[in-house]
Amino acid sequence: MNVTQEYIGELGSQTIFSFTIQNDHGIEVTAINYGCLITKIVVPDKNGNFENVVLGHDFLNEYVNDPYFLVSLLGTAPMSLANPKVGLIATNGSANAASPINAVFSYLKNY
Repeated sequence: MNVTQEYIGELGSQTIFSFTIQNDHGIEVTAINYGCLITKIVVPDKNGNFENVVLGHDFLNEYVNDPYFLVSLLGTAPMSLANPKVGLIATNGSANAASPINAVFSYLKNY
């Protein structure tokens, strides 16, 4: 498994980086530290050709101005989830969505 970090740009006083995790089979996931937005998931097709399957943006400012939170890892209303589950590598976990400690709210000025 390989993890890389890449500088993306500045947003106000926040430095934005992308973080890519790639496993030994070439599958990779990339997210940025602006709302934990997933910007790329590369997986093989039936012929073994690797392609990015995420419908996302090319530039940081496009994510900033996206009113639909395209590729957002966590939505703006997590407490509406029933029996939430999170898969982390080979371990599954669960969370009590009704617990205030597990509530995640968008920090964007529109919410």
